[in-house]
Amino acid sequence: MEMEQRQELSSLKNPGMSIPEDESFMMYSLLYSCVTVVFGVSVLLKFVNSELRLGFRSVLSLVILFVGEPLCQFAIQGHLGFAGFACGCLILYTTLPASLFDAKDKTVLITGCDSGFGHALAKHFDQLGMRVYATCHHGNSAGSHILQSTCSSRLKIYEMDITNEKQVDKVAEMIEGLWSLVNNAGIWYCSEADMMPMLLFREVVEVNQLGTIYVTKAFLPLLQLSKGRLIFISSVVGRMPLPHFAAYSITKAAVEAFADILRHEMKKWKVSVSVIEPNCFYTEAIVRRAEVFQKVWDHMDHAKREQYGQKYFDAITQKYDSLAVTFPQDLSPVICCVKSALLSRKPRSRYVTDRGAEFLMWLHSVLPTWLGDKLVDTVDVVTPKSVCPETLMKPET
Repeated sequence: MEMEQRQELSSLKNPGMSIPEDESFMMYSLLYSCVTVVFGVSVLLKFVNSELRLGFRSVLSLVILFVGEPLCQFAIQGHLGFAGFACGCLILYTTLPASLFDAKDKTVLITGCDSGFGHALAKHFDQLGMRVYATCHHGNSAGSHILQSTCSSRLKIYEMDITNEKQVDKVAEMIEGLWSLVNNAGIWYCSEADMMPMLLFREVVEVNQLGTIYVTKAFLPLLQLSKGRLIFISSVVGRMPLPHFAAYSITKAAVEAFADILRHEMKKWKVSVSVIEPNCFYTEAIVRRAEVFQKVWDHMDHAKREQYGQKYFDAITQKYDSLAVTFPQDLSPVICCVKSALLSRKPRSRYVTDRGAEFLMWLHSVLPTWLGDKLVDTVDVVTPKSVCPETLMKPET
């Protein structure tokens, strides 16, 4: 009884002890309001200074934010809810799409415009009003004629084999100002590493790796003067190598490393460096896949032909043919990524054109090697499962 009486007296003397929850609610309401105001003012200033591009993604982010505030405050509550809300604001602010520079006063040089990505990019940037320097491996190619007939007079075509240093230097001397260089030119072969002739290995390295490096070094002085953009067209296999693409994968991995190093080294020159990582697309290079496979077989060492056999090689070709017809023909995802890297006020260091591929690359990078190998085996649909190399076939009994 005495204890109960003391508690009643204590509560009468200190009525404020019964409302700590109200004070906590007011404190958190004030904190939430402060974060919301700071976030709102920051976004507004970004928009006023033309650093924010208003679009579906930015509007959706803001809607999620204002729905998330009451959710965190009343559903999660406490320190955890407030920390989640504050972190969400920070993440949304850093991921809001930046505004774009005016394209009409920019110049871009794109390599490999005979077909594929380079051809589509040259057309698109010409339509935006940019001054485009489109380099083609063959100045008299069908792709160069199409560009001449369909694009404006602003677009200039130069014949430039990126493995020919004299041609590269000649083009570099003819160009006075440059905002962006898009290293797009490249070649590919599909073959197991052991089957691939060294001649073709060297050809891929010469074009995709050494050619890209030389072109970059030739035009870097112009980009340093303009504080412009340096863009590399790489591939998802540059970070997640797949069987049958050894030559292509190692050269794209080299391009990724080269770009990463340049991104640090070019900061003092205020040159932004971005890597575009497309997945598979049905371009002219894929259309000519029969020529690619035939070239591999024609240059293959006789001993390797005997070891693997025509039947196994044909099975690889058939597997790739069935895969190639599923590739998308719409190149707009690549164009959109390159446009952002070229014109965004805050370009990203990497753009992956396929969210599914981006997830797989991330998953492959965090898994232990044995599980990563299982993942690669799962996505590898080119290796024949029902046919094995000639020398591994069991003799008939």
